[in-house]
Amino acid sequence: MKTLNLFYLAFIIELSILAACFLFLLADELLYSFSNKRKRRVEEKLTAILMQEMLLKTRTSPLRVPHHLNRADSLLIVLESFNHRFKGSDWDAIKEEILTHFLIPYAKKWAHSFFWEKRLFTARCAALSPKLIDKKIILSLLEDSLFLVRAKAYTAATEVADLDVVHFLIKTICKTQGYERYLYKDLLTSCSTAVFQHIEKIAATAKDTQVYLMCLDLLSTRIFSIALFSLTELLQSTNREIRLAAVKILAHNTQKESYTILLSLIDDDNPLIRQ
Repeated sequence: MKTLNLFYLAFIIELSILAACFLFLLADELLYSFSNKRKRRVEEKLTAILMQEMLLKTRTSPLRVPHHLNRADSLLIVLESFNHRFKGSDWDAIKEEILTHFLIPYAKKWAHSFFWEKRLFTARCAALSPKLIDKKIILSLLEDSLFLVRAKAYTAATEVADLDVVHFLIKTICKTQGYERYLYKDLLTSCSTAVFQHIEKIAATAKDTQVYLMCLDLLSTRIFSIALFSLTELLQSTNREIRLAAVKILAHNTQKESYTILLSLIDDDNPLIRQ
């Protein structure tokens, strides 16, 4: 009889635990659903406010966001969405006003947060307008432990036409492998002419072979007038990789003696150069 009572007691306890787990999961699901719906409503209202600002021919007063809609995460999502759709000075003025007054204070405070979501928030703000975030913060985010944060920070850094930043980006590419390396290279090759001028300067003074070869590789991706070093000297290098990079640069930047130079490389021992 005593054993039977213990069995019933254990059974009731198990049922109670299962019921508690079920109620907890149900409450969590309902809370998540409610939170998502509320977030969508906030984003819809913020979208309407921004759209109204975009339609104004002249703006006579600062943009105002009601207190109950002033949620940094939702505002950043809406801002990123608009940034994909709109370009030009009018949009840039609205974007920078929102960033300066509503988001940058959080971005600066969360730059070194223990929580990766907050560090990612800072990197996303920097990608929208790098000039509003301190250069040191962007560089620190480039060394973050999380790839998502590093990738956004790299996007922001490529917009900063600063010699030290570009040098840091190139060294970062040299240290990475796989998809991350290809992503960073792709971002850097789509940069402005000012950035490529910095790459040329770095190549002209580089002592690290990897950095030097990466600079040459990047310079070979577009038409760009090389002024700080001689392509002829590079084509006569004993290093096969340097000669290959020089041929790629020459292919995009033809010169008067290009035909003669290319003919002389037909018998090169590197099959990639012969091609």
